[in-house]
Amino acid sequence: MRENLYFQKHRLKRFGLFLLTVVLSCITAIGLSQTVSIRENNVPFKKVLIEIKKQTGYTFFNNSDLVDKAKNVTIDVKGMSLKDALDLLCKGQSFTYTIVGKVIAISPLAEKKPDKCAVGASP
Repeated sequence: MRENLYFQKHRLKRFGLFLLTVVLSCITAIGLSQTVSIRENNVPFKKVLIEIKKQTGYTFFNNSDLVDKAKNVTIDVKGMSLKDALDLLCKGQSFTYTIVGKVIAISPLAEKKPDKCAVGASP
């Protein structure tokens, strides 16, 4: 009887842990599957960022000079994932983005440095 009670408690704990894992996975998936729908033609990059902020609640962290100097963009997306929309938006621009929590950081592209050649001195 005592062993049976132990196994029932153990089974209940395992089921509770499984259920908690499923619920947390669903919550995470909902957060990651944020979608946007934007239709703009030849508008400043900043205007599209404002629209993304309205639709998603994400905050942008960027250098205003960088965003002000960005090329105008044309974008027509419906129900596209936030990541895919940002990839499309940043294509051909001089910067990239990183998503951390509910913040999207816009940063300049790293400049490619020329490969250094090792030149050995001959004796």
